[in-house]
This record gives sequence, structure tokens and C-alpha cells, in this order.
Amino acid sequence: MDQRIENLAKILVNYSVRIKKGEKVLIKATTEATPLLLALQKEILENGGYPMFDLTLPGEKYNFYKYAGKEQLLDLPQFKIVQAKEASAYISIISDTNTEDLANVEEEKVRIYWKNKKIKKLYDIVYGKKWVVTLYPTNALAQKAGMNLQEFEDFVYEATNIDWEKISREQKRLVKKLHGGKEVRIVGEETDLIMKIEGRKFVSCDGRENMPDGEIFISPVENSVNGHIYFNFPSRYQGTEFGKLWLKFKNGKVVDAKVEKNAHKLEGLLKIDRGASRVGEFGIGNNYNIKRYINEVLFDEKIGGTIHIALGDSYEESGGKNKSRIHWDIVKDMKKGGKIYIDGKLVYKNGKWCI
Repeated sequence: MDQRIENLAKILVNYSVRIKKGEKVLIKATTEATPLLLALQKEILENGGYPMFDLTLPGEKYNFYKYAGKEQLLDLPQFKIVQAKEASAYISIISDTNTEDLANVEEEKVRIYWKNKKIKKLYDIVYGKKWVVTLYPTNALAQKAGMNLQEFEDFVYEATNIDWEKISREQKRLVKKLHGGKEVRIVGEETDLIMKIEGRKFVSCDGRENMPDGEIFISPVENSVNGHIYFNFPSRYQGTEFGKLWLKFKNGKVVDAKVEKNAHKLEGLLKIDRGASRVGEFGIGNNYNIKRYINEVLFDEKIGGTIHIALGDSYEESGGKNKSRIHWDIVKDMKKGGKIYIDGKLVYKNGKWCI
């Protein structure tokens, strides 16, 4: 087995979800991730834990949406709830065999499924425990990233197999420095955006729930975002490609939006509910081992030298109060002329911290 897979398994089990003797771990993936699944099984067993697998076959999701009726879409086997309740921790592995598998399924069926109250109950249980989401490099994901498989494997393991204790210490230092700020101003290419953050809290993401990780985020005061911003990386959400994006805000709400493609879908997203056109999160990528954009948000929002704004749902842990059915992270490169000011003080320039 590739030693890097074993190293990632050790990080996930011992650092991210911190498995102890007697704990049960629910692991969700496709069968494509078998090498990582076996490495996780070994590590959990050696820790005295109990691995449980929730595996998806290639084509299974497509078959489900193609042939399931409404009653089946609104149901969920009870054993999945029981399994989730029994688990002490949850590991989810992105390991697609076809990134366009659901491109032509009926959108209405997908909406019905995600409105399923049993699905919400399941995820409320799962994400109330220790959890982490990671990615296993597959040919499909490598192709999506514009790389061959070997290149993509190098990319993934360089971003994940690092000293997370060191990252955690550095980000805690930054959060302490930023604590107490009242206003953020972001300046860059076609960008001048101001948001209030008084009473809100910067949060360090250091590999406990995402792998890779490496970001600091805050939820701004909901009606305080004003100005305009240009996202120079292409954006994708819920399977739709939008390309590069321009947003203008007034009193917290998007009042003008332009996108390279699928403008009608952008308009629909912004109107999906009252919170969808407001900023739920402002984040700063801090993982400088991620060297390029790959159109996979798990990596892209962590790129050192970038920021991201999420439209929609905010995080209570940072003081956010915005509620929405969407949480859409949109990434901007700051390495050429980008600046961040906190209460008028320059804290970040050209993709690097100044504090």
C-alpha cells in the first residue's frame, strides 16, 4: 500500500476524530476508496475501536434517482438511523467514480429526497458527533481537476499529510490577533467590500472536520455587507458551472449579480429563500501546500493566498444568524494586489499575513 494512504489514515483516526478504545466509527465512501478504507479499518482496530462501513457502488446513486418513486425518495431504512446513533465518530470520503453521474437525473427527484425529514434527522445525528470529510484520489476526480491520477495523488497527499498540530498553533495565533475587530475591508481586483464583525468570532479550522483544512472564518453581521467583489476563480454549485462571478451588496443583500454562464440558475439560487442572497461566511485560506484551484471546494477554499465568501447559511459557532437552504462557497485569489484591513489596519497583503 502507498505509505501516504496509511499516513492519511493515521491522521484521520488519531488527529481528526481522535478514536479511543471501544468507539464505533461510521465510514461512508464508494468502493473506489478501498485502499483508504482498509487503512482506516486497520488503524481503528489497532486503537481498540470498531469500524462500520456505509459503501456506495458505482452507479448506485444514478439508479436510485432514475427508478425510485416518491415514497422511496421520502423513506430511509431504519438501520441507517440506528447505525448513526451507535457511532461515536463519522468519516466521509469523497471518492466519485463519475463526477457527472447525476447530471441528467430529474432535479425534482433530488429536491424531494433532500427535503426528506428522515435524511435531515440522519445528518443531525451524524454531525452532532466527531466527524471529518476527506477525499480519496480517483480517476474521475483527477480528470475533473485537470490532472492524471499520479499528479492528483501527489496533489492530495501534499495537502493532507502535513503537521496539523503546527497549523493549529499558527491559526490560533492569528485568531487571537484578529479578536475584537469590528470591521473588515477587502480590496483587490474589481473589489472593495466592507462588512461589520463586531460581536462575531473568528474560528480556526485546523483539520478536525475537513481534511485537507487550513482556514480561518467568521460570519459577518447580516445587514452590514456593502460594496462589490469579483471572484476570479470559476465557481460551481450543486452540479452547475457558473464561471467567474461579480456581486454587489447593499445593506447585506446581493443587489446585482453577473456570472459567465447559467445566469438564470444564479438568479434562482439567490431567490431560493430570504437568506440565500446574504453572506453567511467570510473565510481566509491558509493551506499553502495547496498550490492550485481544482474546482473542488474541499480544497479550493483552503488555498493559501485566497479568500472565500459563502452565500447563505452561517455558522452559529462564529455568531452567525443567517439561515438558508444553501451554503455556497465562492473563492477569490488574493495573491496579486489583494488586501484585507481590520478596523483600518492592514493585516493581509498579496496572499500573505502581515501580523
